[in-house]
Amino acid sequence: MHRFLTIALFSLAGIAASPASEPAPIHWHGIWMNGLNVLWIVAGPTEAVAVEGAAYRQTGVKSYLDTQVDFDAIPMGDKLLLAKADGTGCAIELSYVGQQIAAHENGKCGPESVSFDGTYTRQ
Repeated sequence: MHRFLTIALFSLAGIAASPASEPAPIHWHGIWMNGLNVLWIVAGPTEAVAVEGAAYRQTGVKSYLDTQVDFDAIPMGDKLLLAKADGTGCAIELSYVGQQIAAHENGKCGPESVSFDGTYTRQ
């Protein structure tokens, strides 16, 4: 979370938005929600973005399974490919569609039945 806040401070210095035809890192910037799932995306002073996420699945009245991830990546047009090099094989593809993000996970980012899949809306 410290890295997240540090990059957030740098982003306040101002980033020029690129033409609307291709999302610039600043377009990804924000807090994105899908039910209980959340993605924190911070656009830094370069092309790179930092992504932290948490996904949840309720298993009982006050019981949840959860998983967390963090990535650094460079957007490629309207796509942001997130992959862990830590041996887990966790990979998430984010697509910027309109004013939302569609996420598709490979199923290796956390406990079974906890997933980042879905459509996220900026908060």
